[in-house]
Amino acid sequence: MPARGADGSTAVVEASMDLEALGGWPGILAFLLVASCIALIFGLGAPRFGSSKTAGAATSLPDRVGQSSDRRPPAAALGFGEMARERLEPLLGNLVDRARAQGSEARLELTGEGRASTYRLEIRRPDHPAGQPPPYIAFSAGEDGLVEVIYGGVYPGPVDHNRHDTEIGWRTVRWDQVDHLLAIFAHKVFARFD
Repeated sequence: MPARGADGSTAVVEASMDLEALGGWPGILAFLLVASCIALIFGLGAPRFGSSKTAGAATSLPDRVGQSSDRRPPAAALGFGEMARERLEPLLGNLVDRARAQGSEARLELTGEGRASTYRLEIRRPDHPAGQPPPYIAFSAGEDGLVEVIYGGVYPGPVDHNRHDTEIGWRTVRWDQVDHLLAIFAHKVFARFD
């Protein structure tokens, strides 16, 4: 900012920082690194994905490569039956093939149609305890395009004080989480505890 001197001439007043106070260049770099980390942790200066700077402004997420929103309706629009045929049946079929290849008994049941359909997979290993329910996982339609998952049975491995490891549970998941749940189920069923 120009300032007038005593003789009427203009001089530029510079604000300078004492570099020696920070310990030279290593201190300056350390200060900048710490300041950057603090800014990242608290979200200062970095816009959050999907947030808007103006009130009421709508933001849209980019479509996946090769898919546009007008060509591919969301899971809620397709319906449970269509999504199950497209995504769930191939995964369950692969698990049935894997189980049978390892000498296990696998049974896949489909009851109902469309939104009222339920897919249930049971896998019984050759070493499964007699009289105990086999491990199973079932998928049915949930609300708003979600999937209801119920799983249970006696899984191989360590047992509790009653000599059984019966498990039952349920979850509501998105379609993109179904393959992860099937991977967990397959790991529990086919795990070896030698």
